[in-house]
Amino acid sequence: MAVRYTWENELGRRELTGAGVVVTGDGMVMSPISVFDTRIPDEQMKDFTIIVAHEDRDAEEIDADFVGRDERSGVAFLKAKAGKDGASREWKPVKFEESPVAIAQPVYSVGMLPEMANYK
Repeated sequence: MAVRYTWENELGRRELTGAGVVVTGDGMVMSPISVFDTRIPDEQMKDFTIIVAHEDRDAEEIDADFVGRDERSGVAFLKAKAGKDGASREWKPVKFEESPVAIAQPVYSVGMLPEMANYK
């Protein structure tokens, strides 16, 4: 999935997009802090969106609220807003586990796919 927001300052507006992963069942999304640069004041970040790609249809865009940044951990958080009808969707969070890694064992990473991969 992707996260997107608008950076609005005295020089204009700029749309920024980056990777994110769902970390709670109620729609909390964690993203690298590099997407939400610490040099940008919170009040200049607007219009937060969570983008969920689908193989069989256009990407779904869900309005979100900015929760905050944790500079020590290098992550930022967004939370999906309830739908227009007040209903909340069901989210499947990623499960984090701490386990030793052996040589040649697969390791997975989260990142952004190119725009042609159905992200807008």
